[in-house]
Amino acid sequence: MYAVIGTDGGLLERPYPVKEAFLAPGERLDVLLDLSSVTVGDAVTLQSLAFDPMHAEGSMSGMAMGAKDGKGDAPSPHAGMAMGGPASGAPAAVSHGAMLGDGAAIELLRINVTSKTAYEQRVPAVLSTLPPVKAADTKPRDFLLDLKDGRWRINGETFEMKETPVTVQRGAREIWEIRNNKASMPHPMHLHGVPFRVLARSGSPQQVEPGVVNEQGLTAADLGWKDTVLLWPGETARLAVDFSHPYPGDQVYLFHCHNLEHEDQGMMINIKVQA
Repeated sequence: MYAVIGTDGGLLERPYPVKEAFLAPGERLDVLLDLSSVTVGDAVTLQSLAFDPMHAEGSMSGMAMGAKDGKGDAPSPHAGMAMGGPASGAPAAVSHGAMLGDGAAIELLRINVTSKTAYEQRVPAVLSTLPPVKAADTKPRDFLLDLKDGRWRINGETFEMKETPVTVQRGAREIWEIRNNKASMPHPMHLHGVPFRVLARSGSPQQVEPGVVNEQGLTAADLGWKDTVLLWPGETARLAVDFSHPYPGDQVYLFHCHNLEHEDQGMMINIKVQA
């Protein structure tokens, strides 16, 4: 048993016991691991579980179009998700030194239990107090993530160093709706300088469901103060972003995908916060 107690920006309001959690590049989790039930001589393994990486970026790919495999059957683009098995075409586990396939199970850490110590400490029921999300000043600001001509884009644009496609006033409170195109890949979207709260998810794939902790479709990794949010193909995330800060003058921050090859291919824009 383990519990998530913190995400990108610090402690959550309370512990969230979960069995699994998705963690994208750029995201962080603070996790408490309860080993009270193990005995001396046991080994506990931390594993990256097999999952469907959802490579749907090529509209003519076999996965996206349902092309037949070598046996004449059309493989599901979500194979392995509902039952928690390996991603389609990926091995169930990867040995050390072997090439890692997207979505393959990987053993990350083994804890060998050599002794036990009695302890009486309990995890507090309340870990922190998060301020309520304030109402937005304007209608939601929309962002579309897609791919065209081999370039990953945000709202149809790729990165230009001297351009600021988005301008907001310091102190503004906005709602952002980020939509990932269905013909896409998972994108961990990272905002510099301005923490945010994830309000809701919609259009999430089946493999996300085991980790959902509330009616808004959020997982434990979405809670608390965040600076990175994972968007699966076809998924929409709703964020509350507060541009209050104490710094003088105009500020320019980056908003980009934390898959670095996507960032390098243009999935990055400047956000200007005017004083």
